[in-house]
Amino acid sequence: MSQSDIMTSNPSVFDAYDSERGLISSCRDEDDLSFEVFAKAVEAGITSDYFSNKACKQYWHALCLAEKEGDFGSIGAMLRLPKTFQEEHPYFFTEVLTACDTPIHGNRYIEGLIKAKSFRDLMDVSSDLEMEIHDSNKMTDPMSLAMKAEAKLEEMIRPESKTLMDSKQLADHTIKAIEKELNQGGATYVPHLPWLR
Repeated sequence: MSQSDIMTSNPSVFDAYDSERGLISSCRDEDDLSFEVFAKAVEAGITSDYFSNKACKQYWHALCLAEKEGDFGSIGAMLRLPKTFQEEHPYFFTEVLTACDTPIHGNRYIEGLIKAKSFRDLMDVSSDLEMEIHDSNKMTDPMSLAMKAEAKLEEMIRPESKTLMDSKQLADHTIKAIEKELNQGGATYVPHLPWLR
């Protein structure tokens, strides 16, 4: 089954148009509720790359620019859109910008965008791996292909905070701290680390 077959058989997994227009509509006003939804979306990592609809992608980029320049809201965003925007996307202002009456469902729209983007990213990893397998020869190490795919998957699921240590970093840090304590004449036994007795 090809990627296009999978996407056709389950388009709802990849298509987040309702979430895209819902989020944009939730952030249209120059009020605290709209800004709160926008701030949550940015905090969750939403960028224009999360939008698959071209008009929504351009508008979100313009809205982010407007916010950075202290002009948050639909008017500020519209001033930063390309001059041909309305001509290229005549449906946008009636179908997208006014998609919802209230921003109270903002969290649901944010979750929808994140989920759809994750599915698209998984499909990209899968497609890349399939192409590399197809192009491989007798000299290709299948484990190197698996490790490359694993690295891409780990990138998708890495902790949100880059300040968190992975298990190897944590172990190295712990061992160095223990060695420093022992060298300074500290305790010779550390509770909960029985291999250091």
